[in-house]
Amino acid sequence: MSCPPSLKLEGAVEKSVLKKAMRDWVPEAIIARPKVGMMVPVRFWFQGDLRSYGKKMLARPNLQRCGFFDPDYVKRLLNYEMEGVPGLRHGLKLWMLITFLLWHEQMVEAPLPILPVPHLRVTR
Repeated sequence: MSCPPSLKLEGAVEKSVLKKAMRDWVPEAIIARPKVGMMVPVRFWFQGDLRSYGKKMLARPNLQRCGFFDPDYVKRLLNYEMEGVPGLRHGLKLWMLITFLLWHEQMVEAPLPILPVPHLRVTR
């Protein structure tokens, strides 16, 4: 089932058809509220399987090789020892560090080789 684009977007209002259809059942405050991002349970991931992976990825040698981050600060983040940083923010900061290091490793340190364009033969 699909909906034509003209019904999905009305000016700058997204999901206009859905909002009109639900107006009788859903409070206006819900319909009119701005979009919000989805919360990802990163904190809980770092209390389980992702913790050991995170410790390996965020080990001092990896951080020093990259050269952008303070290994002592990251270690305190990993141990949830930061004062003034709400617990929910530790996981998000760690998640952003890991994704950055993975990106840096793949795109900066070892970029994919650029293959030469093959010569094309024209056949008649």
